[in-house]
Amino acid sequence: MSLEKQLIKLFKHYQENTNSSEEQLEKQFNTLQMEVKDLKIRLGLGKIDQDTYDVTFEHLNDQLQKVSKEMNRGKVKISNLENLLKTVMEKLQNLCIIWGSGDLEEKRALQKIMFPEGIFYDAKNNQYLTREMNQFIELVSCLSNDCEGNKKAESSKISENSAPVAESRLELPTFGL
Repeated sequence: MSLEKQLIKLFKHYQENTNSSEEQLEKQFNTLQMEVKDLKIRLGLGKIDQDTYDVTFEHLNDQLQKVSKEMNRGKVKISNLENLLKTVMEKLQNLCIIWGSGDLEEKRALQKIMFPEGIFYDAKNNQYLTREMNQFIELVSCLSNDCEGNKKAESSKISENSAPVAESRLELPTFGL
């Protein structure tokens, strides 16, 4: 399986999981909104005092904001996934050329994309260090190393490097066990 096909499969699986979690977040958001409405009605009917209302409203409002952030964070829809991945893969293959032909600002932007937390210099050991690499680039690197290894490796080495896979049973198979 080519690297692009593996990435497409991963993105589609991610999107399926995101859709189910979005539904749960929407249900939670709607429930919280109903609780706020009920709280206001109870205050209006005089069933609770103002202090109880304020504390409860603040708590529910905090929860609403958290759920809202999660809902906004998870919504990533890619309409032309294949085209996007093809373009990205071409750019990743030409990183050295892009780096060499870029000016200082372009190099800084590329560095920030590649290493979001920056690059640090360890004077004691005379080496450059990074704390975190862009997760997508790290995934591509990992998958491409596996693909390259598959072309050169013997079948026994492939099975040694493979991640464990759950055996199929009568239940529906699950991803990522």
